[in-house]
Amino acid sequence: MNPFSKFNKWFNLAKKEYEYDHTAFALSTCVENKPFVRMVLLKKILNDGYVFFTNLKSDKGKQFLKNNNLAMCFYWPTLDKQVRIVGKGEIIKEIDSDSYFSTRLRGSQIGAWASEQSSNIKNRKYLIS
Repeated sequence: MNPFSKFNKWFNLAKKEYEYDHTAFALSTCVENKPFVRMVLLKKILNDGYVFFTNLKSDKGKQFLKNNNLAMCFYWPTLDKQVRIVGKGEIIKEIDSDSYFSTRLRGSQIGAWASEQSSNIKNRKYLIS
């Protein structure tokens, strides 16, 4: 079976039967031989790839810009299924990114604009204000 077809079959099964967010996956980047991993959400399935969104100024965005080799791991324990994907990522068209951003709740949009992702917080006073 074609690996994309198999993924779609399992993904749709997870959508129906997995009690948690079936779109969540572990995303790995690697810079200067240091691996980094975090959970993100799959937003779109293409015929030849998968789309997630990130702020390119965040740590993962900066890491991606230095090295576009990525690894993804979906894990659906109640289905006893795991899918690992390895490949090169690419930046989607700005119009597609803007289109996705416009679908987010207004509060989420404002939070994304206001947040300096992955930056250090100066002190407690700055955090509270």
